[in-house]
Amino acid sequence: MMATDNALLFIGHILLVNHQVNFLAEIIMHIRTKLVSAIALLCATQAALADNFLTTVTLGGITRSLGFASFDDAIKAANHPENYQALFPGVKSTVGANIIMDFKGLPIEFHKVSATNVIVTIPGLGVKESVVVSSSGVVSGSLRKQLDTKVENLVRSYNAAINKQLAKVDSADPIGGNPSSLMGIMVENAYLLGTTDDWSTGSTKKAARANRFDGGVRYGHYDLSGKSVDTFTMPLSYTFKLDDRQQIIVSAPFTYIDTQGAQSYDGGAGFAYKYRMNSKWVLTPAVAYSLRGSFDLADAGHVASGTLTSKYTFDLESLDPNSLKLTVGNMAGYYTTLPFTIKGYSVDPNLQNYIIKNGLSLSKNVNGDYYGHKLNVAANFTDTEYFGSHFFVDQYNELGISIKAVNDQHWLSALSLAGNYLFSATGKDVSGYRVSLTYQF
Repeated sequence: MMATDNALLFIGHILLVNHQVNFLAEIIMHIRTKLVSAIALLCATQAALADNFLTTVTLGGITRSLGFASFDDAIKAANHPENYQALFPGVKSTVGANIIMDFKGLPIEFHKVSATNVIVTIPGLGVKESVVVSSSGVVSGSLRKQLDTKVENLVRSYNAAINKQLAKVDSADPIGGNPSSLMGIMVENAYLLGTTDDWSTGSTKKAARANRFDGGVRYGHYDLSGKSVDTFTMPLSYTFKLDDRQQIIVSAPFTYIDTQGAQSYDGGAGFAYKYRMNSKWVLTPAVAYSLRGSFDLADAGHVASGTLTSKYTFDLESLDPNSLKLTVGNMAGYYTTLPFTIKGYSVDPNLQNYIIKNGLSLSKNVNGDYYGHKLNVAANFTDTEYFGSHFFVDQYNELGISIKAVNDQHWLSALSLAGNYLFSATGKDVSGYRVSLTYQF
């Protein structure tokens, strides 16, 4: 009898422990579900604050916003709202989900009619198409992948029209307009090349010297209507000196761009002919080509340009090379995107612009010897205007200062440090700054 009672007592104890374990497991699972939902919601909210792509998902009467730095992540969210079901408690199916992806200012809508049917709408382009994959009733992983591919291919088939529209609505458009765009950086490179030469510090005549290499680094930070962009440019060039009046310059600039965590790269080549008309006036016609690509932003394009830059210097005090001088820089250029396709789809927005950049620089040589170099200090102002294809940012100004150390006889013939503040006079929320360190030898 004692043994039976002990056995029953042991079995009861086991059942009690098992019940407690199950109850504890249920509590842990409940806490885990709530924690996952909270973390997902927190990450989505934080990501949506400042990202390149904002995806809004409405499902079961609940709306959530998800922010992404890259297009790839955003299109995955649009195709697979089921990955975020933790944000939609009590919802068992993602059929009927409505997804609006803010493609850098251009909305693209996705309505999930069924597991094999998605309706894609691009209101800004008047596009509304149904994407369907055939099914025998069983929705497999391969069918989902086919649907994903068809949806992405449909969006990509409108790449050219989307990119042209983005130039109008995207404050940080990678190709044109703003100072961080491909055209913007090309304009800056061309203007600096046309207004910088051996005659910048006041000498009226110099003997023909050895060829020269120019290099350096230029960093820019821009706040473009809520978007933050950082650029790093290496404006490399080599100058062939033909005589006292003529130079040929070959350039190969490279730029890295970070747009709120999305990476872009551009590189190109240019050719310029610099001719000194007289002791005060220098003309520089130039041609350039540059290419930019970004997997993160789903953007790619290339631009060709032709420019003519005039630099005229006035002696404000005397003909002394160390006198106060006013330099007027004027550049006119034509910039156009070129035909471009990726995986059979055109991405050319067909942008064509006439760009004018005018500037004033007040400079003076500083008396004294600084480690074998003389110093030239300058303050400058520039205005940049875009005419032609419409851009969100089509005008901006810059105020800057520079200090340049020069010694024609030294192996390091020039070293320059410059800083600029940028703003727009059109009422657009555009500002930024740029610092640069350049050298010649």
